[in-house]
Amino acid sequence: MKRWWWLVFVLAGCTGTQEPALPGLVGVVHGSELTFFVAKDLQPGGGLAAPAPVGPASWDLGGAGVDAVRPVGRDEVWVLRPDALVRFSTAGLSTTAAPQPAGEVVLDLAAEGVDCTGGYLRPGTAALLVVCAVGDVWKVPYTGQPPERVGTVGDPSETRYALGPGDEVVRLDARQICRADCGADQTHALSPIGDPVDLVFDAETGRLYALFRDPFRVQALVWEPASAPRLGSPVDADALDPVLGLVVGQGRAVAFGDDLFTVDAEARVTPEERLAFGRYTAGLISPDAFLYLGRAGSVDVYDLLALSTRQARPVGLEPQALVFVPVQE
Repeated sequence: MKRWWWLVFVLAGCTGTQEPALPGLVGVVHGSELTFFVAKDLQPGGGLAAPAPVGPASWDLGGAGVDAVRPVGRDEVWVLRPDALVRFSTAGLSTTAAPQPAGEVVLDLAAEGVDCTGGYLRPGTAALLVVCAVGDVWKVPYTGQPPERVGTVGDPSETRYALGPGDEVVRLDARQICRADCGADQTHALSPIGDPVDLVFDAETGRLYALFRDPFRVQALVWEPASAPRLGSPVDADALDPVLGLVVGQGRAVAFGDDLFTVDAEARVTPEERLAFGRYTAGLISPDAFLYLGRAGSVDVYDLLALSTRQARPVGLEPQALVFVPVQE
């Protein structure tokens, strides 16, 4: 079956060319391992050869990787497994070496009787949100304090969670979006086209971005908690092609799956181009404005500022999650 991808870059206020690339590593979570590549080796302009992973070897995660994040300003990668949340230091990484540190189990999910196979992570300023299912949500401080279980009584099964301004928990379902304890002054009623697909917070702009989906359309929502949420017009989408997630950074929000598009600050989704090259399963936007998207066997990279041609890099892996780690040359 032929799968179509939609791609639009909304770059209001951005002109010029890409600044020098930030030295860094892109980590690919695949199976029970985390493999690092030099970011520059994946970016446009470097030919088509497969990049060499940074040694001495891939990291052993101790179990299947479900999701992974590197919180801004912290020399750590947090990896979610079905049975645990594990923290790894990145202090010893460089563009020539990625020695594996010992992992620290911060949240023992198995001991809680929870299987987090379908879970996800949402970073905040001082804490990380761990979402396994409605009823199994934790707020985990970065600095070692005990994890706090988040109350979810009454939340519908389709609820999506994120950490918003001030690390307040934000909840989104098919009827409303709310923050903190969801009091009357913290809740906004909604009438979207379907259930929420994802919810993410962009700390740079203070905006929350969300996607909804029905069998034939997608719809975006943008919320700056000091104002009312903006719900955009639905856009047609292939009924067979799922939207798997959202990534944010550099003032942009990019949705990926079989359809690929961006959402602007007014919740507008504007298809621009259709491509046919598989399904993206993981993504990130780096601090130097590159969009990295993982699909079976490859990491594809777009230069958001210069609108360069997509660069596909064969890595021979099945990406489950991607992380960007700034390092020294």
